[in-house]
Amino acid sequence: MDFEFKKEIIDFGKSLLNAKIYWRNDWQLLYFDLAGHFFALMNQKYLTFKNLPSTNLELREIYPFIIPGFHVNKKHWNSIVLDKAQGKISLIELQGLLKGSYKCVYNQLPKKTKLQFLSSSKKEPK
Repeated sequence: MDFEFKKEIIDFGKSLLNAKIYWRNDWQLLYFDLAGHFFALMNQKYLTFKNLPSTNLELREIYPFIIPGFHVNKKHWNSIVLDKAQGKISLIELQGLLKGSYKCVYNQLPKKTKLQFLSSSKKEPK
Protein backbone atom coordinates (compact mmCIF):
# COMPACT_ATOMS: atom_id res chain seq x y z
CA MET A 1 0.00 0.00 0.00
CA ASP A 2 1.51 3.32 -0.97
CA PHE A 3 2.76 5.86 1.54
CA GLU A 4 0.15 8.50 0.67
CA PHE A 5 -2.71 6.06 1.28
CA LYS A 6 -1.23 5.11 4.67
CA LYS A 7 -0.82 8.79 5.50
CA GLU A 8 -4.52 9.36 4.80
CA ILE A 9 -5.42 6.49 7.15
CA ILE A 10 -3.22 8.03 9.86
CA ASP A 11 -4.67 11.50 9.31
CA PHE A 12 -8.19 10.13 9.57
CA GLY A 13 -7.33 8.33 12.80
CA LYS A 14 -5.93 11.55 14.25
CA SER A 15 -9.14 13.37 13.34
CA LEU A 16 -11.25 11.17 15.63
CA LEU A 17 -12.20 12.84 18.90
CA ASN A 18 -9.50 12.38 21.60
CA ALA A 19 -7.56 9.90 19.46
CA LYS A 20 -3.78 9.89 19.40
CA ILE A 21 -1.48 8.04 17.06
CA TYR A 22 2.12 7.38 17.90
CA TRP A 23 4.95 5.00 17.15
CA ARG A 24 5.46 2.17 19.65
CA ASN A 25 9.09 1.28 19.35
CA ASP A 26 8.68 -1.83 21.51
CA TRP A 27 6.07 -3.21 19.12
CA GLN A 28 7.47 -1.59 15.94
CA LEU A 29 4.13 -0.19 14.81
CA LEU A 30 1.78 2.77 14.87
CA TYR A 31 -0.54 2.67 17.88
CA PHE A 32 -3.97 4.27 17.46
CA ASP A 33 -4.82 5.24 21.03
CA LEU A 34 -8.02 6.25 22.79
CA ALA A 35 -7.61 6.89 26.53
CA GLY A 36 -4.81 4.34 26.84
CA HIS A 37 -6.58 1.65 24.79
CA PHE A 38 -5.70 0.84 21.21
CA PHE A 39 -8.40 0.92 18.56
CA ALA A 40 -6.05 0.07 15.69
CA LEU A 41 -2.50 -0.98 15.02
CA MET A 42 -0.58 -0.49 11.80
CA ASN A 43 2.80 -1.65 10.58
CA GLN A 44 4.21 -2.13 7.10
CA LYS A 45 2.17 -5.29 6.55
CA TYR A 46 -1.07 -5.03 8.56
CA LEU A 47 -3.80 -2.65 9.68
CA THR A 48 -5.53 -4.27 12.66
CA PHE A 49 -8.93 -3.09 13.87
CA LYS A 50 -11.71 -4.14 16.26
CA ASN A 51 -15.29 -5.05 15.43
CA LEU A 52 -18.15 -7.23 16.58
CA PRO A 53 -17.32 -10.95 16.25
CA SER A 54 -20.16 -11.58 13.78
CA THR A 55 -19.07 -8.64 11.62
CA ASN A 56 -15.47 -9.85 11.72
CA LEU A 57 -16.54 -13.21 10.32
CA GLU A 58 -18.55 -11.54 7.55
CA LEU A 59 -15.62 -9.30 6.58
CA ARG A 60 -13.30 -12.32 6.39
CA GLU A 61 -15.75 -14.06 4.06
CA ILE A 62 -16.16 -11.01 1.80
CA TYR A 63 -12.54 -9.88 1.59
CA PRO A 64 -9.76 -12.46 1.14
CA PHE A 65 -7.19 -9.93 2.41
CA ILE A 66 -8.96 -9.55 5.79
CA ILE A 67 -7.73 -12.17 8.22
CA PRO A 68 -8.13 -12.88 11.94
CA GLY A 69 -6.27 -10.26 13.95
CA PHE A 70 -2.49 -10.56 13.85
CA HIS A 71 -1.12 -10.98 17.42
CA VAL A 72 -4.46 -9.99 19.02
CA ASN A 73 -7.73 -11.67 20.01
CA LYS A 74 -8.95 -13.25 16.78
CA LYS A 75 -12.61 -13.12 17.79
CA HIS A 76 -12.73 -9.34 18.24
CA TRP A 77 -9.97 -8.17 15.88
CA ASN A 78 -9.26 -8.41 12.16
CA SER A 79 -6.15 -7.50 10.21
CA ILE A 80 -6.03 -6.21 6.67
CA VAL A 81 -3.04 -7.48 4.71
CA LEU A 82 -2.16 -4.11 3.22
CA ASP A 83 -0.23 -5.19 0.12
CA LYS A 84 -3.02 -7.61 -0.87
CA ALA A 85 -5.71 -4.96 -0.24
CA GLN A 86 -4.13 -2.44 -2.62
CA GLY A 87 -6.75 -1.40 -5.15
CA LYS A 88 -9.38 -3.74 -3.67
CA ILE A 89 -10.67 -1.58 -0.83
CA SER A 90 -11.31 2.14 -0.88
CA LEU A 91 -10.07 4.72 1.57
CA ILE A 92 -13.69 5.38 2.55
CA GLU A 93 -14.19 1.70 3.41
CA LEU A 94 -10.97 1.68 5.47
CA GLN A 95 -12.05 4.84 7.26
CA GLY A 96 -15.38 3.20 8.06
CA LEU A 97 -13.64 0.17 9.56
CA LEU A 98 -11.32 2.41 11.57
CA LYS A 99 -14.23 4.50 12.83
CA GLY A 100 -16.15 1.35 13.78
CA SER A 101 -13.13 0.12 15.73
CA TYR A 102 -12.86 3.48 17.48
CA LYS A 103 -16.55 3.27 18.46
CA CYS A 104 -16.13 -0.27 19.83
CA VAL A 105 -13.32 0.90 22.09
CA TYR A 106 -15.10 4.15 23.02
CA ASN A 107 -18.22 2.22 24.05
CA GLN A 108 -16.15 0.11 26.45
CA LEU A 109 -14.51 3.08 28.19
CA PRO A 110 -15.51 3.83 31.77
CA LYS A 111 -18.34 6.33 32.14
CA LYS A 112 -15.98 8.72 33.96
CA THR A 113 -13.62 8.82 30.96
CA LYS A 114 -16.50 9.43 28.54
CA LEU A 115 -17.76 12.29 30.74
CA GLN A 116 -14.28 13.84 30.75
CA PHE A 117 -14.23 13.65 26.95
CA LEU A 118 -17.67 15.24 26.73
CA SER A 119 -16.80 18.04 29.12
CA SER A 120 -13.64 18.87 27.21
CA SER A 121 -15.22 18.79 23.75
CA LYS A 122 -18.99 19.32 24.23
CA LYS A 123 -19.75 16.61 21.70
CA GLU A 124 -19.91 12.82 21.59
CA PRO A 125 -18.10 10.83 18.90
CA LYS A 126 -20.26 10.06 15.89
